[in-house]
Amino acid sequence: MSIMHRIKTTAPNDQRSKPIAKKPSEPSAKASRKGAGGRPKSDNPKVAFTLRMERSELERWQADPDWRARMVEALRAAKVE
Repeated sequence: MSIMHRIKTTAPNDQRSKPIAKKPSEPSAKASRKGAGGRPKSDNPKVAFTLRMERSELERWQADPDWRARMVEALRAAKVE
């Protein structure tokens, strides 16, 4: 049955033939709390970056369970000018 056939055969006062009017919604409690929960914003947020290195060197770093902290320490100790 086509859509046009259903429209023509539906009675004009039938509730199914009338479009549903959307009422303007009030802001929900969740929307008004936006940004209120979760972890507080850091004063010094971390930044993601990409570093290309040889696979063997990366595997050497990753052999230690705390390799990320060690890498940060090594980068801080490096004197770059």
